Amino acid sequence: MSRNTTVKVAIAAAVLGAAVLIVAFANGKQDTATSSPQKLPNNSRVTVSHGETELTLSKQDQSKLALETVQLAVSSHQQEATAAAVILPAEKLLTLEGNASLAKANVKKARATMEMTRKEFERLKKLYDDDQNVAEKTLEAQRAAMQIADADLVAAKDAVRLQEDTVRQQWGAAVAQWMTSDVPQMKRVLSQQELLVQVTFDSTADSATVAPRRLWLTLPSGGRAEASYVSPFPQIDPRFQHGSSLYIVAARAGLVPGLNLAATWANGARTKGVLIPGKAVLWWQGKAWAYVQTGATTFVRREVSTEMPVDDGYFVTSNFATGDRVVTGGAQLMLSEESRPPAAPAGDDD
Repeated sequence: MSRNTTVKVAIAAAVLGAAVLIVAFANGKQDTATSSPQKLPNNSRVTVSHGETELTLSKQDQSKLALETVQLAVSSHQQEATAAAVILPAEKLLTLEGNASLAKANVKKARATMEMTRKEFERLKKLYDDDQNVAEKTLEAQRAAMQIADADLVAAKDAVRLQEDTVRQQWGAAVAQWMTSDVPQMKRVLSQQELLVQVTFDSTADSATVAPRRLWLTLPSGGRAEASYVSPFPQIDPRFQHGSSLYIVAARAGLVPGLNLAATWANGARTKGVLIPGKAVLWWQGKAWAYVQTGATTFVRREVSTEMPVDDGYFVTSNFATGDRVVTGGAQLMLSEESRPPAAPAGDDD
């Protein structure tokens, strides 16, 4: 082999070796980038690892943000069903109650008249039987008066029953019974201390067989109010074609006649999970999030499922576990920290 050929072979070998080293170096960098957390360019405190955003805050930073955390405990939740509800006005019921009260007053009046005429007839009859100390004509006139009083009493009682039937047809048997018996609950409804609610179930079954004994009404403010079952409701909500039931709820701010609400009640098997407190939930980009403390200075932002709202937050079965510590104070400030550039090192004047 000539000297020139030897030189060419050496040069080719060197070039090939350099190329192998470059490829190996590039592959090594790629593997490192894949396995290591990705630092976001604008904030050295924020990394993204395994699809989760992690925020690193020193103890001093945590103190400045006044962070508070709470440990999640195991909880259980029962699935809920939903129905449409509407607060009913009491004006018509008030009118019916007035008519019923008048009818009952007429019964009392007719009964008193009947009792008076009966006693007078018995007195006259006794006198007549004692050697006709009273004229027969007078006795017969009193007999007629007693019969008229009896007829008036029957008519008055029929008027009361008619009012009861009217209330039963429009409001159900329970409300009719309240009105007949003058129970305190009727007075509370008429004075608007308690409100009647029509709940329409999405079922073709008899509402009496599907109606729960109690349910919760979601208030416009976001809270919930407990309502108790009264009876089947004989009217149909014009918006639906299913059976309705009547419920009663204590009056409170925000509940007014004609207001449409959602009614919910427990329905189904209980599921285990954890309760994310409402104070821990923050909203960003249309989703609910909460920060979980994963170390002394590290916090991970995780999405909170809002499919199962409860009184004080959300019940979840994923992304969070028993024993996790979630941030309940300063969470919104932590979200701001994610987009804040890091502070310049001390003594750096550039």
